[in-house]
Amino acid sequence: MPSFTPDKRFILNDMPDINAIYESGALFDGRYRLLRPLSTAGGSADVWLALDMNTVENPEDEAHGTRVAIKVYRPKNMIDMEGEFQFRSEFRKVFNCHHANIIQPANFSVYEEMPYLVLPYCPAGSSELLIGEMRNEEDLWKYIYDVASGLAYLHAHNPRIIHQDIKPANVLIDDNGHYAITDFGISAAMGGADVVSEDESGGTFAYMAPERFADSAVPMPESDIWAFGATVYELVTGEPPFGDDGGSRQGKDTPVPEIGQKLSATVKHLVYACLNHDPAKRPAAQDIVDMVLKRRYARTRKIILVASLACVAVVAALFGDKECDYNCPMTLQSSE
Repeated sequence: MPSFTPDKRFILNDMPDINAIYESGALFDGRYRLLRPLSTAGGSADVWLALDMNTVENPEDEAHGTRVAIKVYRPKNMIDMEGEFQFRSEFRKVFNCHHANIIQPANFSVYEEMPYLVLPYCPAGSSELLIGEMRNEEDLWKYIYDVASGLAYLHAHNPRIIHQDIKPANVLIDDNGHYAITDFGISAAMGGADVVSEDESGGTFAYMAPERFADSAVPMPESDIWAFGATVYELVTGEPPFGDDGGSRQGKDTPVPEIGQKLSATVKHLVYACLNHDPAKRPAAQDIVDMVLKRRYARTRKIILVASLACVAVVAALFGDKECDYNCPMTLQSSE
């Protein structure tokens, strides 16, 4: 891949200035034309919509080029050779994950000591746009199923992958309307040493489980489940369950704040279970997936049963007390 060498116009305090590159129209890392910022509110990185110029055959016709999302880690996150090795290892690990509810990075590189990820562009944005708005229970069940499915896949991976930063902003809405997990910048492999941190906290406080604030904290799937519960809670109520402090405010006997919205007891109990202070008492991601599938199966059976009873009632009304084999079209025909 060609490497873009910045000149003094793009250097700020001895570090590349992304905005200067954007304003000049120069290519980022010699390949990507920055179109507009998608998110600059993250703690450690900015996300830009960009045009991959390698997909543009005619420079005068950029409309047909591939648009991508580039997550550029800010200069304060500049990495040394060991850090670059860890990031490349992390990218390879996630690149081998193939699941409908996981956004797979398309490329990874390091520009001027700043790592960046190239991701598929999802015009619909992230579930952060749905905070406080997801009141329809069927929509909520779809969200629960999609995200839990992605987590179940990661947690069953060999080695198991712990995301460590599940939150509304890290669940994108793809072109098919499915919810998919993204941003594996700080994920960790169970049993491995290749843990990469985005910032000093290694995550976002509001979605960090209580055990992650301990000095001896180790990555575990149960922490992702707590973050998942906090995410669903926020989508419904508009606020994370324990504010910006997350699980650091949750003691062993601290109750989870009630969900005031009109939701079924099943949804509420699931969210509360995910937010249990004790990791051992939280459901596994696969348990959640299985529960949703059983619910769908039960609903389907109920619909079929109701439809069948309705058909029987209609036939009974048509034929009265006549003996009739309702399963036999020839019998029905002969009765007319």
